[in-house]
Amino acid sequence: MYISKSVYIKETPKGLHTILDKSEEFFQTESLSFLVIIPEEFCTPEIQCSLDKRGYIYAESSVCMVLKLDDFEGNKQSNGVRIAHQNDKLDDWMLPLISAFDSTTQVCLPYVERHQGCYKERD
Repeated sequence: MYISKSVYIKETPKGLHTILDKSEEFFQTESLSFLVIIPEEFCTPEIQCSLDKRGYIYAESSVCMVLKLDDFEGNKQSNGVRIAHQNDKLDDWMLPLISAFDSTTQVCLPYVERHQGCYKERD
């Protein structure tokens, strides 16, 4: 996983440079830091060199969970696990981030505020 400037690359990165250009532009416009998560099988020496040239720093290997939103209906329960939207409970939403990434409320709060702003704009 490269950290610096969360973009998850899920397919062979044919258009990696375009994805990174658009991501960097968006996050810089919003004054937010972000990380890039690339599956190990995509991290060829060429890709690593490209990321190094952009100023990304290899941070660590990690486990990443991805939810495909195209077909996701939300608010489901399966095998005793409840999957639900957290749109109106963003303080609860940030708790797993704090514990999973050894973070703090102060670090996560700008993301919560940004999400709240998006929900207000949408309504």
